[in-house]
Amino acid sequence: MPRFYFHIRDNGVLYEDPEGLVCTDVAEASAGAHQAMQDFLRDTRHVVGAWAVAIEIVDEQGNLLAAHSSREVSKPAACEAAFVCQ
Repeated sequence: MPRFYFHIRDNGVLYEDPEGLVCTDVAEASAGAHQAMQDFLRDTRHVVGAWAVAIEIVDEQGNLLAAHSSREVSKPAACEAAFVCQ
């Protein structure tokens, strides 16, 4: 199974994930990142506020596959995905 890396972009500064996680595909990785951002915002909304934070998902070659920003995730979603990466 492929390994995906979940870099954090915090107010314009990129913090690279050196380990990554093994997921079945990009959809699973993206669902996990979305849930992680929701959890982060729930726990830190009083501190983060309108600060721009994002999780960027990249593959083993460094290609950006998806991103979940604090602004996007804070909007109501039709459903929530489970975080099932290993």
